[in-house]
Amino acid sequence: MPEYTLFNTSILVPTTQTGYAAGTRQYGRTFSSSVPGYIVALRHFRDSSDPSSSHIGRLWDKTTQTELFNVTYQNQTTSGWQEQRLATPYYITANTVYVVSVNFSSRVQQRPIISPPFTNGFLSSVTSSGSLNFGFPGFPTDTTGGLFFADIVFVPAFNGGIQIIGNPSTGQILTATVSDMNGVNPTNVNYQWQSSTNNGVSWSNIAGATSSGLLLAKSFVNNRIRVIASYTDLENFTESLTSSATNSVVNVNDTGTVIIAGATVLNSTLSASITDLDGLAGVTINYQWQSSSNNGVSWSNINGQTSSTLLLTASLLGTRIRVIASYTDLLGASESLTSTSTAIITNINVAGSIIIAGSLTRGQNLTAIIIDVDGISGSSSYQWQSSLDGSSWSNIVGATDSTLLLINSLVGRRVRVTASYIYSFGTSESLTSLA
Repeated sequence: MPEYTLFNTSILVPTTQTGYAAGTRQYGRTFSSSVPGYIVALRHFRDSSDPSSSHIGRLWDKTTQTELFNVTYQNQTTSGWQEQRLATPYYITANTVYVVSVNFSSRVQQRPIISPPFTNGFLSSVTSSGSLNFGFPGFPTDTTGGLFFADIVFVPAFNGGIQIIGNPSTGQILTATVSDMNGVNPTNVNYQWQSSTNNGVSWSNIAGATSSGLLLAKSFVNNRIRVIASYTDLENFTESLTSSATNSVVNVNDTGTVIIAGATVLNSTLSASITDLDGLAGVTINYQWQSSSNNGVSWSNINGQTSSTLLLTASLLGTRIRVIASYTDLLGASESLTSTSTAIITNINVAGSIIIAGSLTRGQNLTAIIIDVDGISGSSSYQWQSSLDGSSWSNIVGATDSTLLLINSLVGRRVRVTASYIYSFGTSESLTSLA
């Protein structure tokens, strides 16, 4: 990376030696940079007659007069520019005024003031004169009539770039990509995704979102998203990058589903159940149950059946059932869902019974009475039978009515009746009475 100094050695070469009375003083040089960057070294110009064996460079914040760091020069030569690299580059902000200083005990190189203040690349001297402090090691506040050659080695922060790739809509994955002219090891980048509910006025960390990718869940709808990446680049500069914010996350509607639960038999209750990933809490759902008597070819609304449940009455036997549910989910999508149809509604048959009423006396009539809770559709057929032993039974010729006259030939014999009929739900039934 290119390095810059405040003093350009081809122009601002130290030319004048100035002597001061004994006693260590601190000489300073104000400067600022038009871009942020890193100080990677301090330097100063040493005169061959300088008896000092130790020099300490310092960086100050001019506004607060606070010392930011200091470094002791090592392996100095007897004259010329002396440079001390920093173990860790020091970051400075753009357009902030700093002072770099160095201590001398007797002699220091300077040159007459150059007016107006000079610049070299990104760096500016800010003021024309230098400054010193007779009370070493305090902040150099006194203005002098010359330029002291305390200097920095500066590397502009060619900050890496970070951008978010991806569509800000639910179900999509956003990916952060980092680029850096100094080089970056992707495995050493730390990420923190953030969201804003107020259009970027304030930001909150998204818990657990510390990888390069972010899956946009429903909870991010109408939020803006950004990511912060921090790392040390391959030139050993520490970086912290914040991406631009995305547009507000939009919802991609997840269509709900409606299913019917319950047995498809007479007198059972069917229930409609809805699921929707976009949320249903507090949502009003409208239902309409429908039936089809032609195996689903056409459908008709079941009058009055607009709740989430349906009682299967006799009128629905032999039909298929479905339900339509309509609502607006919590993320604003209007839904109209139609369930799959049920199996054909059937009846669970309750077996009928038949009893014989009347007196078992010659000349009396016996009557067969059929009892069936499912009802009887149409006429019933009868067959009366007789038996001497109750084991072997013979049809009584012509006895096919619901009544039987006990004639002489039946005296001493046991009697029973069989009946066949179609009950109300379309199934045939055959009953035999007790003897």
